[in-house]
Amino acid sequence: MVGVSELWKEVENEIERFSKQAIELSDWLAKNPEISEQEFEACRKHVAFLESAGYTVETPFMDIATSFSSRKGDPAGPKVCLMFEYDALPGIGHGCGHNVSGAMSGLAAAGLSRVMDRIKGELVLVGTPAEETNGSKVVLAEKGVFDGMDLAMMVHCNDRDTYVSYSSLAMDAVEFRFTGKPAHAAGEPWAGRNALNGVQLLFHAIDM
Repeated sequence: MVGVSELWKEVENEIERFSKQAIELSDWLAKNPEISEQEFEACRKHVAFLESAGYTVETPFMDIATSFSSRKGDPAGPKVCLMFEYDALPGIGHGCGHNVSGAMSGLAAAGLSRVMDRIKGELVLVGTPAEETNGSKVVLAEKGVFDGMDLAMMVHCNDRDTYVSYSSLAMDAVEFRFTGKPAHAAGEPWAGRNALNGVQLLFHAIDM
């Protein structure tokens, strides 16, 4: 029976073998940025990279044209999802480093590809485009893609040290609707309601 140290050595060897290809992918993405929901070439590049590492990839995935997915390993064991980001910012390019994020997730997947048949667990790869806008992770979650996952993770670049764990602010969109009531300004002003007053009150309350 192969031990953990032997498997880890295989993973390291595969990472070394695919590192040049991953760097080339990252550089290509940086030079050819595609904004959210238009990451067609970025998606194709990631799919080609994963196929070269031995994965069978489904794309489009869940009716999202620039998403993809692949599975490898034992579905009866723990499930770990590795996500890929690859969209850029309009007029800026890869200001958030998604060219690195996607390529490094791909490199991690390449490192694990040859050992998944000897690990009690399943690796699930999911391309998650449009992170900068509507967030396909939300759409995929609503469609049940992450149901049953024991862990979902991704790689994100940083300008400092490497973190194993990291926390950030969680946000959600909230819509407020303010409705006024018309009234004659001279004849019956007291019967009216100015919706703008409610908006101003909200912002004043937030400021406090």
